[in-house]
Amino acid sequence: MRRMHPDEVAKQLACSRGTANPSGPHPLWEHMAIEGLHPDDIASRHALHSRPKPSWSPFRYGQSTTVLADGTEVLVGGHQDDAYSDEFFIYNDVIVHSPDGSVRIHTYATDAFPPTDLHSATEVDGRLLLVGNLGYPEHRGSRVQVVSIDLTTFRAEQIPTEGDAPGWLHGHDTVPSGLSALEIRGGRVLVGDTLLRNPHQYSLDANTLQWRRVGSVQLTELRIGAADGSPLPLWRIRGDGDVSDRLSEALYGSDAALDWNPKEFARETFIAGFGGPVKCYEGLDGIEVVCTGPVPAGLQDRVERMRQALEAATGMSLVVELLPGLE
Repeated sequence: MRRMHPDEVAKQLACSRGTANPSGPHPLWEHMAIEGLHPDDIASRHALHSRPKPSWSPFRYGQSTTVLADGTEVLVGGHQDDAYSDEFFIYNDVIVHSPDGSVRIHTYATDAFPPTDLHSATEVDGRLLLVGNLGYPEHRGSRVQVVSIDLTTFRAEQIPTEGDAPGWLHGHDTVPSGLSALEIRGGRVLVGDTLLRNPHQYSLDANTLQWRRVGSVQLTELRIGAADGSPLPLWRIRGDGDVSDRLSEALYGSDAALDWNPKEFARETFIAGFGGPVKCYEGLDGIEVVCTGPVPAGLQDRVERMRQALEAATGMSLVVELLPGLE
């Protein structure tokens, strides 16, 4: 990459949208993607007194990765940091890592490709079908977002679909089915101002763009959270190894292993002994306990003991609530 004046570096480092469909190239960003550089690395190397916020970064959450038959990796969208941060940004770009080690980054105007995260990406007949999006609140709608990316030209297009479609869906799983169908399950759907777990399975025909609902399960969800709705400082407790281990044993049992689930943006584990898997998710709002079917015998007592243990660990007044389900 050619040498640049620090002012030019700072200008190119800033997050920005495209103006064409697609826009590019973006030499500084492509260099960062190849080398795996954080914006702070660029600021240090070029002696920037300060850097723009938000600055472009290859390090993200909720980004999709698709590996094509020739080994090309196509990374789409995602977000960085939390919504309250001045570094928060939801991307609407496509990063193409070629087998020869080169990188090309395409950006877009938001009317062609809205800022998108926590979606799925599936290769179908020379295009990438992006299903779902959490996105910025002002961009959310009442029907699932579907975007097509042509894998030759990288032109983006929002795709209107028909049929019995999910609402505003994100964080789901998508699996190819047959020659042209996509099976979608899980995730969350926006209802009003609330994100509810999706209990339904859907099929999208990639040729006709018709949705069908093909099945459903009953989900029951209990949440342990602060009585006043404030976040729980679980991240602070998890930073102390001994305290964290004792809390995990009190909450989930001695054999529990907490794993990060990027789609839930929470730590995930299971508790046994209730005739089927009961999942627990530790997030900012508390602990969500999710099971299939009605609440099994003994689970509410177990959740109450979890509430007491968590209340003792945080010093906060906590309550257990039954969350509404999606019809």
